[in-house]
Amino acid sequence: MGNNLRPGQPVREALTSQRINGIQDVLRALCRGDNVVAGPGVRKTNVGTATILTATPRGDSTASHPYRVSNASAGGAVAISVRLGLLNSIVPTLGGGDTIDASPAPTLGVGSDYDGWLILATDTNADGIATAADLFLAEEIPENTSARGHLPIARVQTVAGALVNLAANQLVFQTLRHRMCGAAQHDFWGV
Repeated sequence: MGNNLRPGQPVREALTSQRINGIQDVLRALCRGDNVVAGPGVRKTNVGTATILTATPRGDSTASHPYRVSNASAGGAVAISVRLGLLNSIVPTLGGGDTIDASPAPTLGVGSDYDGWLILATDTNADGIATAADLFLAEEIPENTSARGHLPIARVQTVAGALVNLAANQLVFQTLRHRMCGAAQHDFWGV
């Protein structure tokens, strides 16, 4: 009898005790984690019969996610950039300029003593379908209208020309979907 099951050969001929024992050994090894290989950023530790996988931080331990607001200040000018996030498959512009997927990443200047919001605005057509999206700074969150909805993405604060605690002020961490319900009600949710 060969190593492989041949067409037309009964399965019982291939299921020898040696093969069944081999399958059990492989299953036991998998359960022990013997075949788990740690890759970059993952540490594998065997403790008794358990295998523990631990994520290890690399350099910058800040998680990257859609709409992540980052400090892009340079040469004394305070500025932010925003990581790519979509709204109904639309790539937003930043401050009415380049889309946030442009290279190099566009930046948005921030005043030296500023306390406001990074807002995602969506323009909608008569059917309530999003047609465009823009990210901009505003000291107050604008009211929604039948043609434009607004969602705060992050609080942006500067003191004496320095950005303050961007990560703690982040409100949105996902790519977004939008729909309009009623005259001026805009619903946003993460996907």
